[in-house]
Amino acid sequence: MQTVLIAHPCLASGGSAFRVLWGVEALRGYCEVSIASGCPIDLARLNGHCGTNLEPNHFDVLLSSQWRRWAIGHTDALRGALFARFLRSVAARFDVCLSGYNMMDFGRPAIQFVTDVSFDDTLRRQYYPIVGGRDVGFIAVVCRVMAILP
Repeated sequence: MQTVLIAHPCLASGGSAFRVLWGVEALRGYCEVSIASGCPIDLARLNGHCGTNLEPNHFDVLLSSQWRRWAIGHTDALRGALFARFLRSVAARFDVCLSGYNMMDFGRPAIQFVTDVSFDDTLRRQYYPIVGGRDVGFIAVVCRVMAILP
């Protein structure tokens, strides 16, 4: 079975959490899915926020080290560099790497979430519509990923 890594620096209650959780929901029956995060994942809260029904056995979680998690949560200037270092250290284990939040440095080719237009709701709805609680823009990418996986 193919392996997929979806990375997010810190899953909270924002719109990017939809992208990650619905990505896991869409892929979990076809691939072994892991989420790389800089913060612990509160799955019950995220399921309630995103309208998903994921369980801990539906995916693996890779957390950056404790000091990196502290820096990610307290020092925005270090977040990108420390999380990129963590991603580069784990990315080689996966067949496909996906960014769930802006561009990320996996140290190898990856599928990047490039545009975050959350600052303009009209643009957000145009390019990343939410249909039935699902971020269909990212799900379309996930479906394309499934098509490239043997």
